[in-house]
Amino acid sequence: MGTIDRRTVAAVRPRRRLVRGLAAATLALGLTAGVGGCGFDVQTLQPYTPAAGVNIDVSTEPGVGPTTMVRNLLVVSRSDGEGYLSAGLVVERPDELVDVSGVPIGPDGERGAPLEVTLGGDYALDPADGLVVLTTDRPVITVSGEGVVDGLTAELTLTFREGGEATLVVPIVGLAQHFRTVSPSPAPSASPSPSSTPS
Repeated sequence: MGTIDRRTVAAVRPRRRLVRGLAAATLALGLTAGVGGCGFDVQTLQPYTPAAGVNIDVSTEPGVGPTTMVRNLLVVSRSDGEGYLSAGLVVERPDELVDVSGVPIGPDGERGAPLEVTLGGDYALDPADGLVVLTTDRPVITVSGEGVVDGLTAELTLTFREGGEATLVVPIVGLAQHFRTVSPSPAPSASPSPSSTPS
């Protein structure tokens, strides 16, 4: 069996250490470059609140920025044919929601007859109010028509006194959907206790 030169072993050991060091440095550099390459604007790092409704920004001057922000707009259907409008509104300067109109969109994509939308009161909006929730901070806006059905959509146009119009397609969501997963199970019926028979 041949002998190994100690000088050869001494030369190999530093090379192995060098290779290991280079591999570790390359791995660390790759991880750093991967994170740096993604940056801080990746979608998974952005704040996001899942919601059933849709958002739109309304601006009187294109490119200047929104004057009215509409958030989580949808129609909540109490039963087939009737419902109410739900949304949050924020304005940068005083404004007023003066009209809502629209049509339902059927399962085949066909537009139905115009919806009947009733504004139940004053919808003046002021920046000092902050977020205005239509279902709690203002009278309810009712929506009725043949196409108001859970699972369908409607094309709505919101008209503001100062901010102009905004048209978008919104979902129609059934009222029961919000509570379906938390509905309590029916209580078990009490079984009659056996009558005692005297001996």
